[in-house]
Amino acid sequence: EIPTPDGTIKMEGIVTADVSTYLYNDRKSLKETQLEISGQAFNYDGIAPLGFVGKHVYFYVQVNTDGGYGNVVSITPSNKNTVVTVQGGDLAAYSKTGMKFYVSDKKTSEIETSLSTKWLYNGVPGAYCLDTVDMNGNVQIIAIDNNEDEVFDVVSVYEYIDAVVERVDTESTSATFKTGYYYKNEKTVSFDEVKEDINVEYFNAEGKTSAFNEIKAGDVLSIAKSKDGKKYRVVTSSKGGTELVESKDGEYITLGTTEYKVLGIDATSLKIGRNYEYKVNFANRLVYAEEVVVESDYAYTYQLSGGTGLKAPKIKLIIPAKVSSKTIQGAYDEENNSSTSSTNLYIKNDNLLVYNLADKVTLEYWTTDTKGNTYLARERVSPTGDNLAKMMDQPVTFEVDANNSITRLSHINPSSVGGRLTYNSSEKIFGKTNSVKPFGLDDGTYAVCVPTNNATQDDILNYIQELLNNMVTAVDAYDVDEDTHMAKMLVIKAEMISGTSGSLESSRNFFGMVTRATKVYDEKEDSEVLRISMLTKGSEKTFSEQSFIVSPLISDYKDFYRIGKGDLIKYSLDGFDRLNAFDILQKFESYFDGSDGYPNEDFTVCGTVTDIEYDEISNNKLRWADVVTLKNVDGTYTYELYHNASLSTQVFILDSSDRSTTLGKVSDIKYNDRIMVYAYNGDSYAIVIYR
Repeated sequence: EIPTPDGTIKMEGIVTADVSTYLYNDRKSLKETQLEISGQAFNYDGIAPLGFVGKHVYFYVQVNTDGGYGNVVSITPSNKNTVVTVQGGDLAAYSKTGMKFYVSDKKTSEIETSLSTKWLYNGVPGAYCLDTVDMNGNVQIIAIDNNEDEVFDVVSVYEYIDAVVERVDTESTSATFKTGYYYKNEKTVSFDEVKEDINVEYFNAEGKTSAFNEIKAGDVLSIAKSKDGKKYRVVTSSKGGTELVESKDGEYITLGTTEYKVLGIDATSLKIGRNYEYKVNFANRLVYAEEVVVESDYAYTYQLSGGTGLKAPKIKLIIPAKVSSKTIQGAYDEENNSSTSSTNLYIKNDNLLVYNLADKVTLEYWTTDTKGNTYLARERVSPTGDNLAKMMDQPVTFEVDANNSITRLSHINPSSVGGRLTYNSSEKIFGKTNSVKPFGLDDGTYAVCVPTNNATQDDILNYIQELLNNMVTAVDAYDVDEDTHMAKMLVIKAEMISGTSGSLESSRNFFGMVTRATKVYDEKEDSEVLRISMLTKGSEKTFSEQSFIVSPLISDYKDFYRIGKGDLIKYSLDGFDRLNAFDILQKFESYFDGSDGYPNEDFTVCGTVTDIEYDEISNNKLRWADVVTLKNVDGTYTYELYHNASLSTQVFILDSSDRSTTLGKVSDIKYNDRIMVYAYNGDSYAIVIYR
């Protein structure tokens, strides 16, 4: 239809690209206000809609006074499209020529493809990919036949990883995930489009476009990432709740009255008749289930405030946390070609809760008679200060009524009290070498740290005690099971360590290149916290950008504010993966300020690469290594860069123009490169290529 100038014309074609993906040529220059239809770019009236790539469409275009095309004012899929969406687990068979999928328990349907079918994997064109996709995972296949010939022209395959959001950082555009429900073993993923030059599409569970600022704690993110790392598709689901497990049937779980197929969860571990907090992804598959456990009523009495007039007296209780264990990688054992490890325990406080006291409170406390005998006394009294004083600074159990007022406070039976006990980390036993009755710990043991010196409320909540192998510790154990000899609760008493920085220990040193050091709001803690993001070694074989909360046990936050983008640091973590100590090895501003070298000591050396030899045998450790030689005003230095994963050198590439950092490899080091090497006893641990 040829209209008069300033009118519109109806057209049709195949959408071949938008700002997020493309079928043929990579259209990096395409704007968010444009669509490419049948190979030609058209401007759209406003932000161009996503989701049309591969589909046959009708669209209306304005015609300018000179007869040229103006903006697309309307677009809609034509009736020539056949779109079939299949979950990977529903495929019965598949090959390069087609797919057979279930539409019911026994009935199947087919999709036919051909050699001319265009395949997209996570938004990027490529070859047929179904043979490389984990069909048992969260896989979504969208097939489009846009010319009614019953052969599908475009097949999009999205392979999602499901992760449950713990908190969101809007400043760094990143999401941190719950423990055990990560994205590809990454606890935090950043969607910083400007910094990374990536494209991120956000959708909700209904398939409508969304945005990062709509993501909230508790959501399930299904993330599909292209192989080139430049495109993300993020689908958010907020569906979930708390329900009783009614039944189980293989991979299917019925929560309440709804049946879900399980994905990534051991269905056998879920117990019928128990309550679970659960999360469901956009494909309606159960991806998260944690049993709702009634919290222990153990506590430690901390403070009492007497009531006056109509005000009821209140009592403040320190709520204990479960004992936390963590395996620490130690020094490298050359003889056995392996790293040593030890399991340390961490004791911390969980919360401070304030309770009202009922009009009459039953007190059960230990007392001593005139003959020196200890017995449990019981009385039901009004909650006056004098009556409750005997319960202060003691471990207790408590009960509350429907009004959340405490009706009973009971001292716990002291099973092993007052000794300075030795902890055996390999067996989780206290008192093994002492005259005090020994006892064990397990994952059900609660513990609380009680400062013996004056400490503020914040100090008490931040109080963490690390228990090392064979360390002599003052500890009281309560309610030890006579059959298993396991303690139900520990009370660790020591001088408050808040205000003393953590220490850098060689067995737990890591190295990182700082990308961001900020003060952010933590939704979980409901407070501002310090956070540092850096490129670092995530495990023995992988490197990644990770974000760490700075431990409140670092004494002087001013030290933190000395850290800047582009700085190389050596750091240590506490038992809760918080940064508890660091040394700035090199400031960005002073990478090449004539650093001197001191052989056989902890040092950094900067210089220009004069030689690099690959795949040499190290005479020092008799293993494969690359050898790099550098020269500066102080002399010539040679370092061996080992191939062994646990000894491998971390390589960072630092852009001096904008301080941006990328992870590198030894092969990135070139002749005449300016580099900085951090080494200890002749072994290199980190190299910065400065460009």
